Amino acid sequence: MKKIPEVEKPKFFNAIYQAYCRAESTGLVAPVNFTALADIIQIQILLSQQSNLLCFEIPKRLQRTLIDISHSTKSEYSTKFGADSDTLIIEFENKSSLDNVIQIFEMIRTQNKRAYDAPDLYLGEAELNLDYVRDVLRGIILQVETA
Repeated sequence: MKKIPEVEKPKFFNAIYQAYCRAESTGLVAPVNFTALADIIQIQILLSQQSNLLCFEIPKRLQRTLIDISHSTKSEYSTKFGADSDTLIIEFENKSSLDNVIQIFEMIRTQNKRAYDAPDLYLGEAELNLDYVRDVLRGIILQVETA
């Protein structure tokens, strides 16, 4: 069933907001940050024309989450500041390091440990609505930065 972007975006962004509210009240922010980092990286991969993408822009606020994941997976990456002081550019050393991180994201998904439901980027269609996907990515980043 085809979904309408103008209806889906507010519902999705509200789900992220509510997840951060719950996290703040319980003190357990890590699951929301893991979920947001997974979505940000995986959406950037979807939007990329490169099959060997190793470089991503993430909110600086997710740096600790990435450090935790990289330590547990022994993934190597470098960082530099993004266009503004709230973002980082991360570049994985190689495809294997990125794959190790993505395996953690997949484990979170398969074990039903996401902090909020994954966005339906296809909106019930066969093809991606690229404008919608870009809006979702920007919205996730904004939610992380303002949480």
